[in-house]
Amino acid sequence: MAFNEDKPVGIIGYFTKADHPDSRYIFSMWVNENFRNKSIGKSLVQHVIEAATLQGADTVVTGYASSNPQARGFYEGLGFSETGRQIPLMRDPSVKEIEMMMEISTRTTRE
Repeated sequence: MAFNEDKPVGIIGYFTKADHPDSRYIFSMWVNENFRNKSIGKSLVQHVIEAATLQGADTVVTGYASSNPQARGFYEGLGFSETGRQIPLMRDPSVKEIEMMMEISTRTTRE
């Protein structure tokens, strides 16, 4: 979580799949709209990358809704690239979730 004083302003969640123990999957990220564009999202994702690296993972996987091209640019700016995998969103099957992945064993630091 990210805090401003004692108030939460951002959160990220990730997990490991039993059948893919070398990957970490970001499943949720949120930053309060009043704190966007202040590098909080970037810091949250970098925390997951650092934790995954320490845990010996090879990749970090995430996704974005096809209706949210800004998210694509955000993740590309951090070094993620699309895998070609797309699935319908559960809450709105007309929107696709587009999978992105970063190989952390070969990533370069992006500031």
